[in-house]
Amino acid sequence: MYAINVCDLERVSEIQRSFLIAPVCQRRDTVNCEPKMVAGYGVILECDDEQAQAIVDVIRIKHPRNLVRCYRRTQRGTWRKV
Repeated sequence: MYAINVCDLERVSEIQRSFLIAPVCQRRDTVNCEPKMVAGYGVILECDDEQAQAIVDVIRIKHPRNLVRCYRRTQRGTWRKV
C-alpha cells in the first residue's frame, strides 16, 4: 500500500495530479504516515503495488524525496518514505 503526502500534492504538476493520482484516489482516504509531524497525512493510492510504484517513479523524475513525500506501508504496519 502506498500513499502521497497531502500537503505535498500542490508541488506536483496539474497534469500528474489529474492523470496519475486522481484516478487512483477515488475515496480520498487519508492516513497519518508521520505521527510526530503536523503535516504528516497522506492520501492512499487505491491500486496494486506495481501501479503505485510506477506512479511514485514518475513523480520522482521531477521531484526529490524531500519535496514530495511518498510512503509505502511495511509488513509491520508502519509507513516508510520511498
